[in-house]
Amino acid sequence: MSKLWLIGGGAALAALLVASIIVALVEGDVEFEPGSPEAAVQTFLRAVGDDDLETAYGMLNNDLQEQCTLEEFAGGPRMFGSDIGDRRLTLESTRTVGDTVFVDVRVTEFHGVRPFGTSDYSFDQQFALRMTDGRWRFTQYPWPFYQCLKPVPAEPARPAPTAVVPTPEPEAP
Repeated sequence: MSKLWLIGGGAALAALLVASIIVALVEGDVEFEPGSPEAAVQTFLRAVGDDDLETAYGMLNNDLQEQCTLEEFAGGPRMFGSDIGDRRLTLESTRTVGDTVFVDVRVTEFHGVRPFGTSDYSFDQQFALRMTDGRWRFTQYPWPFYQCLKPVPAEPARPAPTAVVPTPEPEAP
């Protein structure tokens, strides 16, 4: 009887493993409607993940591009490197205020070794976009970029101090 329980338990475990693999393989990215603000956020995040910073930079509005060159944008601080693979991004909501659309995304980071011992951490990010010349463009520096990193100008070299030699006083006659 105990051998039968062992075989049944092993079969159930194998079925669960196969089901998990199928779900993992079938689950893919959701494709948003082309031309939508959600698709713009998705395109931006894919460009960042692929380290295609020219595409990502091109999605900033003119005001942000005037404040920051491509080189400054690319060298700016990011919340992570170009690796976005260990994160799950989930659309939480989209809302419109005036002519700005806010897209809220939940970012879940996974840490540890799968299948056991993993942990995750989630946080929300908001993207602000406005339609400009028929394209959705970001009106605030989007996550994972928070600002434009302007290079600090180097201080000009100071001339070496010169030695001051006192003038001898004239001798008294």
